Amino acid sequence: MGISPAAKPLLEHKGRGIWTIPPTATVFQATQMMSEKNISLCR
Repeated sequence: MGISPAAKPLLEHKGRGIWTIPPTATVFQATQMMSEKNISLCR
């Protein structure tokens, strides 16, 4: 299965890194990790 044509330019720009947190993590822990990894939901 290949990468969808719509996702390919996004992945080329953003990279393929995937970060996960355990289901027991708090919202604070999730946002803290997002800050450390420079992850944003909006641009």
